[in-house]
Amino acid sequence: MEKRTHLFLLLWAFLMTLFTFPASAAERVTLKLAHNLERSHVVHQAFEQMAKEVKQLSDGKMTIRIYPSSQMGSARETMELLQNGALDMTKGSASDLESFDNVYAIYNLPFLFKDQTHFNKVVFG
Repeated sequence: MEKRTHLFLLLWAFLMTLFTFPASAAERVTLKLAHNLERSHVVHQAFEQMAKEVKQLSDGKMTIRIYPSSQMGSARETMELLQNGALDMTKGSASDLESFDNVYAIYNLPFLFKDQTHFNKVVFG
């Protein structure tokens, strides 16, 4: 259930970006998503499903092009591409984000959260 919730929120955020473009720019939008996982990985399969749903819900006006298996570089390199605007989305972890800001190091501490409920309270308030 939690994966579906995260997928729904991600999908909603991407669809909202469609409506922030001017009408002329909203004719067709292709977002680039890169990650370092193999095509057989469940996260890649979820990205493929998300791409299908985005295309369907936008009547084909928005597509997501997926670059798996580090085609566009390592996790750090894809985050740098994201910062530079050369990439629209990537998949990263807290350890990947640590090199950009030390605040993310807290998520790599072992036994920091008692359970999922505790984690949700801390992260989401």
